Amino acid sequence: MQGYQLKIIIKNSKPPIWRRTAVPGDITFGQLHRVIQAVYGWKDSKPYIFEIPQKKIKIGPAEDQAIAPWLQNHKWIRYTYGSENTWEHRVEIEKEVDDAWGYPRVEKYKGANLPEDCGGIAGYYELQEKGMAGEEEYSLETINQYLAEHLDFHKNSGTSEDTGEYTMERWLMEAHPEELEELAELNHLASYKNLTKEELTVRLKELLLNEAHMSQLLLYAGADEYRVFLELTAGGRGGRADLNFVYRSRLLRSCCILTRDTTLVVPEEVKALCRKIITPEFEAEHEEIETLRKYCSSACYLYGVTPVSLLTKLYNQYEGTRLTEEIMENRCRELMNNGGPVTVINDSIVANELLEQDAYRMLLLLQGTKPYYIPPVRGLFLQYGVLYGEAPDQNGLELIRYVREDLDAGQAQANSYFYEAQALIHKNYEMEDLIAAAAKYNITPGTKEQLAGLSERLRSVWNHTRRLGDRGYTPLELEILQKKAGLSSGAGKPGPVQKCQKIYPNDPCPCGSGRKYKKCCGR
Repeated sequence: MQGYQLKIIIKNSKPPIWRRTAVPGDITFGQLHRVIQAVYGWKDSKPYIFEIPQKKIKIGPAEDQAIAPWLQNHKWIRYTYGSENTWEHRVEIEKEVDDAWGYPRVEKYKGANLPEDCGGIAGYYELQEKGMAGEEEYSLETINQYLAEHLDFHKNSGTSEDTGEYTMERWLMEAHPEELEELAELNHLASYKNLTKEELTVRLKELLLNEAHMSQLLLYAGADEYRVFLELTAGGRGGRADLNFVYRSRLLRSCCILTRDTTLVVPEEVKALCRKIITPEFEAEHEEIETLRKYCSSACYLYGVTPVSLLTKLYNQYEGTRLTEEIMENRCRELMNNGGPVTVINDSIVANELLEQDAYRMLLLLQGTKPYYIPPVRGLFLQYGVLYGEAPDQNGLELIRYVREDLDAGQAQANSYFYEAQALIHKNYEMEDLIAAAAKYNITPGTKEQLAGLSERLRSVWNHTRRLGDRGYTPLELEILQKKAGLSSGAGKPGPVQKCQKIYPNDPCPCGSGRKYKKCCGR
């Protein structure tokens, strides 16, 4: 059966928010409307209209007709949803495809699901600036299951299984050119932009089946993706994995084929190469790199910017080793060059999320000369890198209980709100931001007493949450430390000397919140 591959893009979204969706070729515009509603998680509660701009034709519910005659002859059409504060989309017709399923499927996406009633894309960005956007993480597996169960427009046709041979060459030849370019960039393939699709396919196959390159992919893969890959390699016809996890994994995206029924399959050439590479010595080296990754992740969570000298000291103290700072810096650079969580700058490791607009420089100014929090034992230090946060202590549990019992929220809502509040405190947000964030989870204090109760419990969580601007100390710990040592705010053991620029009111806040300095930590 013939189908179409569409790229459905929300107009004026920056960076672009889109869903690449394959749809059957014999559906109508009314059915396409239902597909777009589903892939963006909306409720189909507002009017819609399709437009063929080149022909000045509009197609609404009353004029419903087949999509094929229009999609065959145009490169794009317009879809508008809502009557006020509308959502406008550009629907690009990328290519005709063989529709083996008989129902729509999202093949790839960029961006989370946005709240339908926030005032269109402009309203969404206004809420985002206030930290109240309320977007939802996208799940390919969930949406494709929904499409299969609820939008199968050919109920009696069933699905057909792809029984072809899964080879690296076949996979690359059938991939979309954009997908090939992303693979090339992901694997640092030089000078790929001027290649034809056929040339790029050959170059990628040579690179991905190169033993040295495959060794690097495996060596620097995180523990979870490495485990999943080994399980897939040991299996016969592949297996399943969360698709959001797959798209975040350099190893799985580079070396696994995602079939039409969302099964992950490792090509036989890749399996043979892995059997040659993975030895006991290789496993030991991978474990050593994974340990370093955990150290870097924990340092990123606690400090944001960590001198290599401090990371070396911590590693040697906890692991009982005698690494030099030079060896540590070289290992961190290798981790950085292979997709690790940090970048090495000026003898320090910097969390990747602080690189935009040099936010790490402003964070150093915010931290001043505060001391570094040093956990007493290895396990306590490493847990921050594993969780990238903190499990709720008695203060967190009390907040969760209060939200659930006194504010009538569900358990999942209460748990999610706790972690949201903790993340905001960690990034030095203000109390009003924590209270405003409750609306994202439909948590609303209805009386002054309820608001006071929520504020009291948030303050307790606040005092016991490790903050990035305080180099891993909680506000309460830092206050006690300063009083005990007779220090003024910000005093303590000097940090590394850094050349830092002045923070102006309209600069991004160094805490990494994404807000302007004057509206965040500069108040």
